[in-house]
Amino acid sequence: MIVPLVRLVVGAAAAFGVYKLLTGKKKVFVSYYYDSDRHYKRLLMAWSANDKFELEFEDVSTDVSIRSDNEAYIKRVISDKIKQCDVFIVLVGKKSHRRDWINWEIAKAKEYGKKIVAIKGKRSHTSPEELLSAGAEWVYGFEEKKIREAIFS
Repeated sequence: MIVPLVRLVVGAAAAFGVYKLLTGKKKVFVSYYYDSDRHYKRLLMAWSANDKFELEFEDVSTDVSIRSDNEAYIKRVISDKIKQCDVFIVLVGKKSHRRDWINWEIAKAKEYGKKIVAIKGKRSHTSPEELLSAGAEWVYGFEEKKIREAIFS
C-alpha cells in the first residue's frame, strides 16, 4: 500500500515540475483587502491573461468566500493555498495594515518560507506589521514590468 502512495506522490511532483518547466508559470497567492483593493487584484489577473503583457502566473488565491463560520477550517483552507504558491504577493492599500487576515496570511507565508512581494500603490500607505519583518521584495507603484521582475527575480 505504501509503494503505490509513494509512486503517486512522486508522479504528482514530477508532473508539477514538468508543468512548471513547460509553462514557466509561477503559482501566486495574492493577499489583499477585498473591499478597497480588489481592482488591483483584477488588474494583475487581466495582465496575466493578456498576451500583450509578459506577466503570466497561475493564481492560487482564495477569491471566493469560504462558506464556513469555522475559523480553524478557513485558516486550514487558506494555509493550504499559501503552501501551494511559489510567490506570495501582498497588495498594500490604504487600509491593509488594519486587516487581521492580511497579517495572518503574511505570517503563514513567512512560516512556509515563501518569497514575499509587497506591492505598494502609494508610499504613504501604512504597511501591515507582519510585512515589516518579512524580508519582502518591495514594488512601489503599480506597473506590470516592476511586478513581473519582482515575481520572477
